[in-house]
Parts: sequence; structure tokens; C-alpha cells
Amino acid sequence: MTAVATLLESPLVVCKHRAWGIASGTAGGFRDAIQDFGVGRGLFREEDPHAQPISLETFSEAWSSLQV
Repeated sequence: MTAVATLLESPLVVCKHRAWGIASGTAGGFRDAIQDFGVGRGLFREEDPHAQPISLETFSEAWSSLQV
């Protein structure tokens, strides 16, 4: 992951170990699946993540910073 971040000159490199989705209900459903993350849908706190510089505080969940 750090090799890709270096190649792309990413301003922030983060990772998080989490389940694919969060269990919801008794029928085996889930919510907040990784593929559903996006602007205004759980990944970022703000509706427009471009409105401020990216930082760990930009994310709605706790993420860990990786050193590149």
C-alpha cells in the first residue's frame, strides 16, 4: 500500500482493520459495507471532503496513519 501511495504522491496514507460490513438485524443483513463508503455515506464526516485538507479527523471512523 505504501508503494502505491508513494507513486501517487498521496497526502495521507491510512488503514483500518474492520469487518466487510456491520451486522444489522436478525436476518443476516449488514450495513456500512466497505463498497458503500463514499461522500456523505459513512467514510467522511463532512459532506464535501474537499472543503478542507485531508487528515485523520476527516474520516467518520478511527483510521491509522501509515508512514510512507
